[in-house]
Amino acid sequence: MKSVKQNINLRIENNTAFSQDINILGSIANIDSANNVNLLYAFDLSTENWVGVNQVRLNYASPSNPSIFVIVPLTDLTISGVVNALNTLGLDLFYFSGTDIAVNSNTNIYYKIYLEP
Repeated sequence: MKSVKQNINLRIENNTAFSQDINILGSIANIDSANNVNLLYAFDLSTENWVGVNQVRLNYASPSNPSIFVIVPLTDLTISGVVNALNTLGLDLFYFSGTDIAVNSNTNIYYKIYLEP
């Protein structure tokens, strides 16, 4: 029997303005992160006033509820801290680039992120 050598060619294209973490040969930590999801919600926090902020309020909609507000404590007053706080909610995977926070979802609709005292 002859051995057959084959090349595997893979082309991955990121069609968003944000970097996307992917795992090609293993399982991904969050199956809802970016694979097969085509709706991107982005929020620019560059003009936010961080003075006195200690919580993040997220306004979003789920398939069963058109208006949901959730509040999560904020202990790290950085964009990374906001992303970490939002990811504790167990919704979709939030990530950031510079002062922009983004989330991909085909299930939830994300309206607004508020930084609040």
